[in-house]
Amino acid sequence: CDMLRAIAIVIVILSHYIIGFSALPNYLYNTNSVIVFQQFYAYFNWLDGAYGVALFFLISGFLIPISIKRYGVRSFLIARAFRLVPTYAVCLLVVICVSFIFGTMQLKSSIIINYLLNLTMMRDIFSGKMLDSII
Repeated sequence: CDMLRAIAIVIVILSHYIIGFSALPNYLYNTNSVIVFQQFYAYFNWLDGAYGVALFFLISGFLIPISIKRYGVRSFLIARAFRLVPTYAVCLLVVICVSFIFGTMQLKSSIIINYLLNLTMMRDIFSGKMLDSII
């Protein structure tokens, strides 16, 4: 099950990046360099994120109730937060690094503020900029 979920996640991530760097507004990205990034991922255009989402939710919908029954709601939610938030923080840093490598993100002093706003999921409340289309 974990391997199928991993495949589903990769499909969704790649499809979001293919679409997200060009279709969504309100980024810190340098629009002149986005085309280079899209060309790099162009050979993944056959992936449809809807298939990945459907596969992931199908598997998760089967596994989550089993986990809640085994550990209880409170323990399940606490364990989930401790597993997801650090991973989310690292992935957000990877997105920033990759964006700098491809030249798709402009170096601005607000990058740290926007990182923290995205990390705490308070970006929209405080009018921050998106760092990642997947979020």
